Amino acid sequence: MADLASTRTSEQEPGQQATNDPELIRAQLKRVLGSSAFRNSKRYPRFLKLIVEQTLLGRSDSLKERLLGIEVFDRKPDYDLATDPIVRVAAGEIRKRLAQYYIEYGHETEIRIQLQAGHMYPSFFGRGLQSDTR
Repeated sequence: MADLASTRTSEQEPGQQATNDPELIRAQLKRVLGSSAFRNSKRYPRFLKLIVEQTLLGRSDSLKERLLGIEVFDRKPDYDLATDPIVRVAAGEIRKRLAQYYIEYGHETEIRIQLQAGHMYPSFFGRGLQSDTR
């Protein structure tokens, strides 16, 4: 599973490089969570913060759908993933909200937090950063 040493993906823009500077990533997370795309929601910021923090702590392999359902959406440990798609739906909504954030003027040079389809852990990219983990 991916960890902080993210690699280039098809969604990454040309000229970007993966970054692993936790303080820069946390500062970017704070900006993103304070944006109009996230500030009026309770669960989406909680979801995004949890997956970013766990990834920064090197625990991205623990980010499973069931854990997120329990931690973010207060589901019981034995809830049925097949009949309750809340985590997958929320992940899609977070992808949409991140895209909305980064499309706004002024955010194009910021560190990008990306959540790839089919994954529950984020990747981090930025232009002109000193740390290149490719």
